[in-house]
Amino acid sequence: MALFLQALTAESLRALHAGRDDWASGQPGLAGLVWPEEDRRVLRYRIEALEADPAAAPYLLHVAVRDGAFVGRIGCHTRPDTEGRVEIGYAVAEAERGRGLGGLIVELFCFWLAGQGVIDVDASVSPDNEQSLRLLRRRNFVETGEHWDEEDGRELILTKRVGWREPEEEKRRRLEAPRKSVARPIRTFEDLKERILFRAWLGFESVEELGELSEIEVPGIEAGEGLARAVQELLDDGLLRLYEDTFDAVRELAGDEVPSVVDLLRMRPVPLAPYAVSSTEAGDLLARDLDL
Repeated sequence: MALFLQALTAESLRALHAGRDDWASGQPGLAGLVWPEEDRRVLRYRIEALEADPAAAPYLLHVAVRDGAFVGRIGCHTRPDTEGRVEIGYAVAEAERGRGLGGLIVELFCFWLAGQGVIDVDASVSPDNEQSLRLLRRRNFVETGEHWDEEDGRELILTKRVGWREPEEEKRRRLEAPRKSVARPIRTFEDLKERILFRAWLGFESVEELGELSEIEVPGIEAGEGLARAVQELLDDGLLRLYEDTFDAVRELAGDEVPSVVDLLRMRPVPLAPYAVSSTEAGDLLARDLDL
């Protein structure tokens, strides 16, 4: 069984909502897929979210494809908030239900969200939807509250933590503690990259800290260019991810003095490429869901 998920572009989503047969013409991997008529309500919600926040497009609707056919969809109501929280909704094609695909789709999407820096994933489910509740609980979603939906009535909120955030009390103690430098001196370009990763792991606490890194002189590299080159290589290697708040801080730091750093640290687009699970992994996950 070959299964992959792929995010719809804003153009594909708009074309799909408009009822065009060629809605996926800009995404060849999805060409020819037929969207189920009974699941068109979600398109209205996602279009409303897209119009309210165009930057949310990569998160809104991902299509699940197996052996060239549409088998389900999953997506977020909005893009993640500043605390790294997002709410998801999903559905499996009627002909594919009862085969464990829903759980596989949710698990794969949660992996993808974690890769984008998401911390907590919420899902709202009717108390009567035992199948969906069972699916989520098997994937370590736990009940955290409930709310009233104007269209669907009472819903339970289940949450799964897919990322990590330093507890506020621990962070406060760390920030208040006296600082002692134990890092070895930066003598080479690799030393600088290592220091950037270490500081990114702890969390940059101020613009001044970024300024300290930008002023480090590395032998063989022109003054002021070390930070830009080091961050570029870390980004290219997939070892570092920078978000809008980081970019704003660097922009404030750099001003007109280091424009190359500002260009370098622009928020990178969220990936739209297909992501998949291997046949072996799919078999293991499906067996767990079906209690085989």
